[in-house]
This record gives sequence, C-alpha cells and structure tokens, in this order.
Amino acid sequence: PYYEVFAAVGYVAGNVTITNPDGSTTHAAPGNGLYRSAQRGKVGTFKRMNGVYSKANGWEQQYGHPSNDPIGRTRLVWTPDGKYLFALVADAGHRSGGFLGPVDPVNPTGLPHPTSLNGVYRSSDDGKTWDEVATSDALTASPGSSQGILSGASALGYNTGIQAWYNGWIAFDPNGQRLLLGEEEVYQSQGNATTSAPVSGAAPKPLPFRAIDAYVSACGIVATGVTPPGSCPGGAGAYGGQVTHPDQHGVALVNRGHGRSRVWIGNDGGVFRQDHASGTGFKNGAWTSVSRLDELLPYRAALGGNGEVIAGLQDNGTSLYPPKSQNSYEICGGDGSWVAIDRKHPNIFYCNANGNTYVTTDGGKTTSDITPCPASGDCGNPTFEPGASAMDPYNSKHIVLATHTIYETTKGAATNPGSGATDTGDWKASYTLGSVNGTDRSAEAVDVNGPYLYAGACAICQSSVKLPIKATDRALATNVKKGCTPQIGTNKCWHLAKLKGMPARQIYGVAMDPRNVRHVYIATTVPSVIRVDFGGVKAPRVLMSTDAGDHVKDVSGNLPRGNVWDIKVAGSHAYAATDYGVFVSKLGSKRWQRLGKGMPVTRVFGLNFSTNRKTLVAATYGLGVWLYPLKRAHLSTTLPKHPALAGVGMLPTGPSATPGGVPGWGALTSAAEAVRSQGDAVGLALVGSLLVTVGVRRRQRTVPSM
Repeated sequence: PYYEVFAAVGYVAGNVTITNPDGSTTHAAPGNGLYRSAQRGKVGTFKRMNGVYSKANGWEQQYGHPSNDPIGRTRLVWTPDGKYLFALVADAGHRSGGFLGPVDPVNPTGLPHPTSLNGVYRSSDDGKTWDEVATSDALTASPGSSQGILSGASALGYNTGIQAWYNGWIAFDPNGQRLLLGEEEVYQSQGNATTSAPVSGAAPKPLPFRAIDAYVSACGIVATGVTPPGSCPGGAGAYGGQVTHPDQHGVALVNRGHGRSRVWIGNDGGVFRQDHASGTGFKNGAWTSVSRLDELLPYRAALGGNGEVIAGLQDNGTSLYPPKSQNSYEICGGDGSWVAIDRKHPNIFYCNANGNTYVTTDGGKTTSDITPCPASGDCGNPTFEPGASAMDPYNSKHIVLATHTIYETTKGAATNPGSGATDTGDWKASYTLGSVNGTDRSAEAVDVNGPYLYAGACAICQSSVKLPIKATDRALATNVKKGCTPQIGTNKCWHLAKLKGMPARQIYGVAMDPRNVRHVYIATTVPSVIRVDFGGVKAPRVLMSTDAGDHVKDVSGNLPRGNVWDIKVAGSHAYAATDYGVFVSKLGSKRWQRLGKGMPVTRVFGLNFSTNRKTLVAATYGLGVWLYPLKRAHLSTTLPKHPALAGVGMLPTGPSATPGGVPGWGALTSAAEAVRSQGDAVGLALVGSLLVTVGVRRRQRTVPSM
C-alpha cells in the first residue's frame, strides 16, 4: 500500500493584500486551494491541484453568487473505499456577509451576500474534476431547516453558510452512503451521496438534503433539555422538532457495524450524540447532550461571598451556580459577557447580556435593566467586550460601563438608568474616547480603583482580515495624571496616554497597581478576527508602564507565544490570562510561571478575584470555570486602604515568580467529564477550531507489487 495525502489550505479572508511594518506589501493567502502528496505527505512533495480553479468543473461554480476570491476555509472527507472525495468550501470573497461583512467587488449591486458558503463538491477522480452537490440556496430550502425563516426575516438574507468562515464540518456515513454537513445547522443527504446526478455544466440540481438539527425551534426556546424530545409547554409550536444549538464546529462519526452509526457533534452549545439503526439515518429531535451547556465560552466569572458563582457564557446566556454546586440556572439572559458580585451583599450582582447591563438584588430571581438611555439602548451599551465594564473593588456601588463614552454610577443596584434616548439617569459621562478618520473608538478594557480609571480602546480593532495589522488603532485613556486629582463621574484629569513604545497590538486588558496607580499593566492580542497570534515568538504580549501609559516596555519575558486576554494585579503579583492558561509574575519581573496545578492547557478569556479576594477565578474557553486558592499559595491580594498616585508599587523583584506553595485549581465545571464514549473510543476536537485551516485527509490504496 501507499498513501496519498490531500491538504486544503484556506485562509478565511483569502488573498487580501497585507501591508508590512516596513511598508512593503504581500498577499495574505496566495496558496489557498487543494494540494496533493503521493509520498505520504513528506516535506516538499505537495503539489497544487489547479483543477479546483475551474469555473466549469472546479470549486468556482458560483451559481448566482459571483466572487472575486471563491476559495476560503475548506473541509475534506473521503468515502471509506477511497473512491470519492467531498469538499465543503467557504467563500473568502463573501466572508461574513451581511451588514457587518465586507462587500465583494464582483457583486454588481454592491450589497453584502446572504452567505459566505461557496458550496459542497464531490470528486471521483482524485480531485482533478468536481461536481457541485450542494449550494447555499438549496440547503436553505431543505426540509426541517429554519434557515429560510431566518433569511426571510432578515433584510439582506441569512442563508445557510452565512458564517461558513467560522462554522463548518463534513462527514460521510458509510451505513446508507449519506453525506453529513455542519454549518449553522446540521444536514444529512436524503440519498446516496455518491450516485446523485452531477450539478456541473447545467442548472443546479443539487443532492437533496434534510436538516437534522435546525438552527432554532419554538419549542427549544421555551423548553430545556434535548432528550427525551418531550412536548412544547403551553402548546407552543415546534418547527422541525427540538434542536441542540446553532453554529457547528466539530464532528466524529463511528461505524458501529451491522449498518449502525453513531455521530458526535460539537457546536456553540456543547457536545451532542445520536445513533441510528440499520436501514435508517439520523434525524432531528433524537440528540442526546453529553456535556453541560454552560461549559462553553465563559467570558467572565465571579465568586461571591456565599460561595455562589455567576458566569457570562456568550451564546449560552448568563448562569448562576449555587454554592458548592456544578448545576446552574439561567439569569440575565444572553449573549452573556461581563459579571460582578457586590462585595458586601452577595445577593446583588450585575451582568451584561447583549450589551445591556442588568442587576439583581434577590440572587437572580428577578433582574432590572439599568443600561443608560433605556429608550434607545445605545448610549450606554458596551461594545460586547467583557472587559469594557468594571466594578470598583473599593466600592461595589461604583460601576463603570465603557462604550464610545465612559459612564460611571455610584448608586449601584439603585441606579436610575434614565427615561429617554439621551437621558442617562444616575450614569455620568466621564470621557469620550474620540475617533480615527471618522470611526469612533470603542472601549475594550477597563480598570478602576476608587476615582482612578484606565480604558483601553480602538477604532480599527480587527484589522488583519481586510486591512494590514499596521493599521490597528489603539489608545489608552486615563484620568491618572501627575499633579491632578480626579473625581468620579467628571472629566477632570482625563486624557489619552502617549503609549510610546506600544506595538501594533490590540489592548484587551489593563490593570493598575493600587499602591501606585501610575503603574499599569497592558495585556495585548493580535487584532485578528480568527484570534490567532501572528506576532512571532518574541512579540510583546504584556507591557508595563510606570508613568500612567505615556511610556510602555515589554515584560512578556518567557510567556509562551499567544494572545493575552486579561490581566490582573494584586499584592506583589500580576496574573495573565493567555492562550495556554494562567501565568503569574512578580511585579516588575519578566519571568512568568504557570499558576498552580490541575488546569488543562487551555485558553483563558477572563480573570477575577473573589469578593473576599482569597480566590482567583478563571473563565476558560470550553473548559468551564476554575478556582485557584490564592491564600493557600501565600499570595497576597490585600488592597491598600486607599489607592495612591505614588507609593511602593511595582518595584523590580528577584527573578522568581514562584508562589509560596503550589496548590491545584478546582474546576467548578469540568469538560473532562463532559464527553463519555459509552463504549466507543472516539477522539474529539470540538473547541478552539482555527479559522486558518489545513484540512488534511489521507487515503490508502493497495496496488500490485512490482
């Protein structure tokens, strides 16, 4: 036998022009496409298969959706016998169509497209020629799909594959010869996917599909759980049956023998499983959840005085965990992001859902919207960045919300949000962040200690998809100013720091030292919509300033390559939330060390201190909420009596960042127990999928010996 390896390279934004720091230009992805190696994938043996660039029988069969750059993120699957190769191809030119997406210049109307899916293709000759067997329009019209309803309700459409640059998987079920697709919904071909009539060379005649996990269900909105299917409360209609969750990212299909198959899917709601018997296929309403929905994407989490934990879970709302419980219930709604708990009154806590700010005074039983300008919901609506809101550790009633403008209230749960489109009630506008070339800056990170505030912001925040990273705007606004005493809720002392020495990276976290508020840490990411750090091994990831942000220096030291999503300062240490877990360093040091034991290597999006400041709370990507006992590690988090403009603060220390004792993290929710194979050895890669993809498939063939 010998092995052929096929690799599909698909940068999500395609072959855009990138301007380098020296002013030269390069193309981002001149190599997008399909490659083949006949020598087991050895270095230097891959050859580009130019047949995919054929409008007649390649991946450019754009029925009604012309594109200037049709090949983007790509997924591949072989049939088990190696006779057929299928490809799910996103369209780089139509990336993220809709109001917020770029306009493809090939489209003569100048309107964004209702999809960023190129199509689904089949080859029977090792990828030399292709037939298109599924289009976005055909999938949108599939029985059981709710995508058509969503598209009809949207001004510009919301067809299947609207997020193909982000969603997407493809699988083949040998028991029935059916093709399975994951986009926003899950689809299954209604017949043998290897023998359907071809599409190429004629009007579209795609292979019929059926949605087996719809985007949304009226029943799913008002009912909980996915198994048993049950009935809708109150007579609510169920379109297509109960559903799991939209936005599909991972799949594993197991041939269980005797005509039976099992499929595992991973989406923005967790991990789900379904079996089918011999002679049947998968169907809607038959999914079993094998993980807790609230394990996915906690942006922020907080631990209160009673031991309760609340977490903002993006697509999965905002959850409250009662003390010592791993079971939760929904509060505030979603998309959930920032959360905070009153230090003295644990039944009072705050959360952001879809940008609006809510407060509860009865432990989550009821909530009130305290967003400024309730008639419009715009003026005090944070930019959906979890770090753009903050609670003052010195006064839990002092809350900061930052959008284009920084708002403050000192009334806490009693805050009056106002009564109109411009009335901010008890919220006071402290500072407006300005604009760059007509684009308003939006806050992405805030830190507050008493009257002192820092806010990281940007106008061009995610530039690496269509614009050069060099174009990234970043700003640090602060009222920490030498010779000036700030006041809460006023514009006194506010200005933009000079940020001399700041690289072209996005500010995603800021943390001042309360012992000397002129000393501030800055956490950075690469401004990339695909959230991959292209900065290189030595790129600055954490910066430090001792003059309120006018000058910054790199203190990344030995931090691993990757983004830093949040930063916290307490006592004599700084804590960094990175792509690889939580790291700790003594203030002023460049030496970092992984904090504690027990937490898997995973992306951490947010850090928080418990209300008693004895525990560090980490919100991870896909692995739930984790707690670290700072007191047991002899790490001081005591606040000074008052924040100060000058003091000890951030003095250089010895080279060691080692805590005095290394206890382990404790998982409030654990994905390690989420996936149970129940007899099948299945490996899953369900979270953190990269949008710059190399979809590799190996096919083994037996040839006569020579």
